[in-house]
Amino acid sequence: MKTIAYILLPSLLLFCHDVTEAHQVALNTESPVMLYNDAYGADINYVIVQKFDEDLCAFVDILEDGIFRFKVNVSIVSSEMELQQITGWLDKVNCVVFLRPDTYENGDAILHIHSAPDANSDYTSVKIHVGSGVGYVVHYKDDWCCVVTEVDGKLYQGWIKRYCPNIYNSCT
Repeated sequence: MKTIAYILLPSLLLFCHDVTEAHQVALNTESPVMLYNDAYGADINYVIVQKFDEDLCAFVDILEDGIFRFKVNVSIVSSEMELQQITGWLDKVNCVVFLRPDTYENGDAILHIHSAPDANSDYTSVKIHVGSGVGYVVHYKDDWCCVVTEVDGKLYQGWIKRYCPNIYNSCT
């Protein structure tokens, strides 16, 4: 019965989350992640621990953009199989999205990293490895995320519109 719950609860959370919503991010670590009481202080509100091999992960909705942290609402399935909702401030370095290509050229997946959150803005085309690209979210606007990502030893920063905010779905 516990195994069925481990499978169903993450599935229900995915169903309830719109995967194209720009304000959703993932946490890409099983190390403890601190959720703070405010945007600058050291007082910890909650410690998030994920276990990917047991399908225990957090679903994160960004509520507000700060300088170093995002104010977030975190949905977590506890070990007792109960859904917990916690609000607090999360360091931006812990917030990621999984990159999706904008197009394919000669069989290569190409991501367009824009200079502004606008489809008509200048962009850099970057060849990415499908399924392994991660962007660290630094800002958001409407349905765009400003990310920092590393591809083949080079850092890129800019705005993307195609991404996946969770580890369970390819978002295709």
